[in-house]
Order: sequence, then C-alpha cells, then structure tokens
Amino acid sequence: MRFLPVNNASMLLELANLEQTLALLASLQATPVSGIKELVPAARTLLIRFQPQEVTAMQLASEISKRELSAKLRPSNNLIEIPVCYDGEDLEHVASLTGLSVKEVIRRHTESELTVAFCGFTPGFAYLVGGDPALNVPRRKNPPYPHSGWLSGYGRIL
Repeated sequence: MRFLPVNNASMLLELANLEQTLALLASLQATPVSGIKELVPAARTLLIRFQPQEVTAMQLASEISKRELSAKLRPSNNLIEIPVCYDGEDLEHVASLTGLSVKEVIRRHTESELTVAFCGFTPGFAYLVGGDPALNVPRRKNPPYPHSGWLSGYGRIL
C-alpha cells in the first residue's frame, strides 16, 4: 500500500489489485475513520477526501495501514437490468477464445449476475466483476469506442 498526497485534504492510496482496493473500501465503510468525507475506488487506487481539521494525513495513513485487506463489500439488493444486444465486432473472437459457441457465450452471459466494482473514466461507465468465469478473456489492446463491445447483461449495484 502506497500513500500519495493529492492536496491538503485528499490522498491517493495505491494498492496491489482490485481485490485489495475493494477490501479496504469495505473496511472503511464498515468501520469509518472520523474525518473522512469521501471514498472513491478505482481498479488499484482509493482516493480519500478528508477534513484536515479533524484528522491529519499522517493519522489517516497510520490508521489505514493497520487495516486488514480481506473484508468483502456487501452487495446491495438493487438489481438493475440492462437491455442486451449482442452484435459487437468481437463476439466471434470471445467465442473463439473461450472455446464456446456464440450462442453459448450469449447464454452464459445473460444468465450471469455482475457487480459494479467502481465507475470509471467516463460518467456512467461501470467496471463489472463476477459472472461466469468461462467468459474471462484478456482485455483488448484497443477497445471499441464508444462502448460497442459484445458485453451487456445484468449488473448489481454495490
């Protein structure tokens, strides 16, 4: 875990991976530190905005560095159904990578529930985790824009 100052009321924590980031987020939500105003997770970072008159950056770093990184976020009960359209240019490629037929890729994907881990670089662009492990494929080097890949389905908002 690496602590990076952003300004006098914010710090950025670098973590090893998404699992550690979500574990620290869960820990801080379950047992808050007085003075923290906002937590903003990403893939391997957690931005912490705090009130410097209540807690110093050094106090925060000391408290946070003691946290266990095995906590799990509790998913909410809000299930959001997203309309599905499987016509992306890489659908055949996903089927090839997984050894499944296009029809089987679509079936497995539509039967999966995915969880929003965090929101990304574009407003409303959610990074999803979970789903059928058989559909885990490497990221594209050049993703289609705007968001025209094969992936659609269901998401559970944290």
